[in-house]
Formats: sequence, C-alpha cells, structure tokens
Amino acid sequence: MKKKLLGLGLMGLSVLGLASCGDDSTYSYKYTYNVKVIDIDGEELLDHSFHTNEHSDMRAEIKDYTSLSGSDDLTTGFKVKSIAGSVIDNNYNLVIYENGVKTDLGIDSLYVDDGDEFVFQVECWNSVASGYGSLDENDILLDQAFYKYVKKEMPKVLKAGETFDSSDYWTYMMISFMKNHSYSPALFNTNKATTAMKTSISKQSVSALTGASVGKYYYSARALGTDLSDFKDAYKTYLGTITEYGEYGEFTRPFDVSPAYTLGYSEYVADSVKTPSYIPSTEYGYDGYSWFVASTALFNEYDSNSFNLPLTDQGNLTSNACLLMAHAALNNSAKELADLLVTNYYDSETGYLIYQPGDENGISFESANQAYAGIAAYKVQRDKKIAANIFE
Repeated sequence: MKKKLLGLGLMGLSVLGLASCGDDSTYSYKYTYNVKVIDIDGEELLDHSFHTNEHSDMRAEIKDYTSLSGSDDLTTGFKVKSIAGSVIDNNYNLVIYENGVKTDLGIDSLYVDDGDEFVFQVECWNSVASGYGSLDENDILLDQAFYKYVKKEMPKVLKAGETFDSSDYWTYMMISFMKNHSYSPALFNTNKATTAMKTSISKQSVSALTGASVGKYYYSARALGTDLSDFKDAYKTYLGTITEYGEYGEFTRPFDVSPAYTLGYSEYVADSVKTPSYIPSTEYGYDGYSWFVASTALFNEYDSNSFNLPLTDQGNLTSNACLLMAHAALNNSAKELADLLVTNYYDSETGYLIYQPGDENGISFESANQAYAGIAAYKVQRDKKIAANIFE
C-alpha cells in the first residue's frame, strides 16, 4: 500500500515560483486524481478531479472544495467521518477505496499518483456479515431506506401547515426521536421542526379538531410546551360527542380518547368507548390503538396492565410501522416486526418502503411519514438499547 511521502505542497511550490499565478485551467499540474463519495443509500454525493503537484494534502484540498469532518485516530491518524454531507451514524464508517482496493490507511497517509481514484463509501462496520457485528441485511436495508427518505422526502413536508391538521406531526416525532438521541443534527434539525409545528399550532382552532388530529395536537402541544387551556375546554365538549365506534375513519378512536386519561377527564368519556374496552381488530384497525400506546409510552404514561400489545402482521405498512413505534417506545423486542416491513414493503428499485405495490405516491404522503417515524423509533431502541422515549 502506498504511503504519503513528506514534501512540498502547493503552498511550498508557489513560494518557489513553480505554481501558476493565473487561472487554474491555464496551469499544467503534475498530478490529477479523482475523489468520489458514496452515501449510505448509494447516492453519489461527489465526483471531482483535483489537480496538484508532488505530495498532495488531500484532506485540505477536499475540505477547501466541500464539507469534510472527522477526528484524530490513534491507529489511522485523522479519521474522516463525513464528506459532502454524507450520513454520520455510529453503525457506519466512511471506508476508503484506493483504485478499487480497500485501504485501512487514514486520509493523511494516502499517497497520490497521477490518475488515482479514491472512493469514500459509507459502509456498515457493525454487520452480521463482518463476523462480529449485530445488524443483519434487513437492518441495513431499513437504515438505507430511512436515510434516503430523510434526505430526499422529509424536507418536502418539514414546513408549517395552514392549520395543525395540515402539518406533519409524524415528521416532528421522527426528528425528535433522532436528535434527542444524538443522531446527526445536520439531518435532524429540531429548531426548524419546532418552529414549523409551533406555527401550525398557533393557526389551529382547537374547537375544530376531530379524529386523530385531537391526539396529535395534544401530544405535540405538550412536547412544545404550548398552553392547553383552550384545548382542555374544547376537548371536554368533543368527548361528549363520542358515543360509539362507527364507520371507517373512527379507527383512531383510542388515540382520540387517550388524552382524557392523562388529563383526568375519564368522567367525560362514554363507557362504550373507554379505551380498555377497545379490542384492536381487522374491523377497527390497529392504527389508533398503536398511536395511543406509542404516544403514552413516549411520555412514560402507558399502563401496561390495560393492554397486551400484539406483535403481528396487520396487513399494511402504516399499521405495522405504528406497532413498531409502540414496541420501541415500550422497549419490547420488535425485530420480527422490523423484518416484516422489509419483507413486505421494501422496493429494491426505488430503495424505499412502499405503502402499497404500484402506488407511485407511496413515499411522499402522510402514511409514509408514519412508517419512517416507526423506523426511527426502532433505530433508537436497536442502536441505544433503550426504550425510545423522546419526551421527559
């Protein structure tokens, strides 16, 4: 393996009068080398040729062209963690390939010859395939789909809605999961998300809230520290309008009613719809049930004596992802459910989890955002070995 030799860099050559005083394109450099950066999801973030003389300071040249971060390492010298915004995740390293051959050298130990190509590729070091890791193929595929969604789709929905109902509660939850557990602040910007949610909440008439939006508003407002006085009065009235589980659209009922238990409003809840009497089923669905469990668990208020949360295939991406979130919030084993998401919904052509086969919009609407919030919770539980509680 080639090692870098000590010598004059571009600055030294310039002092000797060897470097051009004019435009870069008019100077004949001795060496040209190419650098590529491949992110966790396979996206090519950088493909650029650098020109130099003699012994290049590759780290300085890349950093002068694009973003580069890392830290000193006793074994390899400076260890690069990210280039051009590549994902930083503790299960992954930025591996260097020199002319197609993997090298264990640090960036400061690389020697540049004319025509060399260096590829920096994000790869999982903590894989079962490596012989000493814990992430199997399904875990890696989930990570790849998750980060692709975060980079490409999440920014489209991370904005204030005209009302709370049109904002993205699930995106806010996902960002909170990740940022609060020390994942990349560059990707998970809680300041931007919080501003968007506060703006949406300020536009919302609490008396107009119905269905799932009731629970979403309540838990978001609590997390953001929003005054709930107006909500509490309107919520008592809303509870009086709920007398039974009815047509499709009321499958979220456990979630709608759940604030009553933490607010001490059980007396306003009709006996026919009290959450303990609700049995999740194909008829009523599992979304509201799993939202209820996940949200109360996030606030450390879930009563495990009231429910036996099932770990089973409920037939669609969102129900299964919501169950995944609930299990992660309770720190229950959810690997079986995570594997099911990959088996049933991972699309190798797009690299995403698809809501339904053939659904062209399956990666961009609210249901998909729920799915990735569930994956975020699973990642926190899997990686940190703790319950995915995001609110203290």
